[in-house]
Amino acid sequence: STGAPMDYDGKRASDLRLYTVNQSQNKKTATVRIGVTAVEWDTLATYNPKDDEETYTLANGAIAFGVAHEKDGDTLLPVVHTFKSRTVAIRVIAISHSGQSYGSSSSGSGGNVLTSSTYGFDIPLNDIREFHFLSRPYIWIEFQNVSLRPGVKTNVKCSFVSGD
Repeated sequence: STGAPMDYDGKRASDLRLYTVNQSQNKKTATVRIGVTAVEWDTLATYNPKDDEETYTLANGAIAFGVAHEKDGDTLLPVVHTFKSRTVAIRVIAISHSGQSYGSSSSGSGGNVLTSSTYGFDIPLNDIREFHFLSRPYIWIEFQNVSLRPGVKTNVKCSFVSGD
């Protein structure tokens, strides 16, 4: 399963992702890789929802915003981009007319070149002044020889690895 865990209020925690995998019953150890990021978010593009579709070509990638629309009181914004999730964390936020920022939930899929997601915001479209497409780099930490058997200790090794 893949997704964002829920916070104490039952809303998705927009800065965390959860991935689970099944392992063979015969397998005794695994390698676990975790992407960590703690630097400030960098705004790569700002999109006005009153505009039609908008495309941004940047030095290190491209972003295309679809037309924002409402469904059941929430605002949905389709976005396609070329940034690789293994190298940078991505998020899209909405900024209200009063300046308050709103995180989003998202659903979509990524391929070798493009990632397509629809971001959902718990705010009506007419209350949104603009959207920001943000990124920040990952540092990857790898744990090798992690025991998959409860109570069985292994010699775990930890190292920093490239996200490429």
